[in-house]
Amino acid sequence: MIDGEGMNMSLIQRIKSMLGLSGATVAPPASKPTPVPTAPKAFAPVPKAAEPAATPKPVVAEPVSPAATAPSSKPAPISPEIKALLAKGRADLKDENIASAKESFDAVLAIDPENEAALKLSGLSAIRLKKAADQAKKAAAAAAKG
Repeated sequence: MIDGEGMNMSLIQRIKSMLGLSGATVAPPASKPTPVPTAPKAFAPVPKAAEPAATPKPVVAEPVSPAATAPSSKPAPISPEIKALLAKGRADLKDENIASAKESFDAVLAIDPENEAALKLSGLSAIRLKKAADQAKKAAAAAAKG
């Protein structure tokens, strides 16, 4: 059986003969030193950190009632004026008085700019007003054509 070095030598000689260099001698490849197994290194124990002389006691805060920290689950009370304007605007929407409804909702927003109902209904009124204006333009154009 041929060992690894012998196989390398014969392969190199065959390549040289194919290239026409068969007269030259080739030095065998340098052998790598075999590593000597060593015992694992012992690890020195890590010294423990010194304990603090006195551990500080945690500061305990006074208990706070959940109602004081939790966000309010109930909406803020609505003024009678806002209630009346919202009711009027809803009634106007139901009766298709869209411009009057939008005015009512905009009046609520002047008082309370973050009133969700007024924001939604004012937007709905604006969309309906635009749609009505577009339909009026189409009807006028159709009437003009004859």
